[in-house]
Amino acid sequence: MPPLSFRVNEEYAQLSEIIPGLFICGVNGLTAANICAFRIQLVVNCTREVPNLKCLGQVPRMKLWVEDTPEEDLFAHFDLVADQVDN
Repeated sequence: MPPLSFRVNEEYAQLSEIIPGLFICGVNGLTAANICAFRIQLVVNCTREVPNLKCLGQVPRMKLWVEDTPEEDLFAHFDLVADQVDN
């Protein structure tokens, strides 16, 4: 199988800390090195096109099949994700 590749806007690809211990990033920022360096304990994948990457090791992953559109109802997922993040 050929390796996956994505066209990424670099402006949105970097890892950013929203509040202490809670990060957001694009697919390019999702690396094993960042997982280790920032002690990330859960990855919430909020895309349709990006698979849950096995190269991240044993870090638990949660997949939300959502579109990046204004019409997408993200509120429907908040309780489930917040419960996982809080643990």
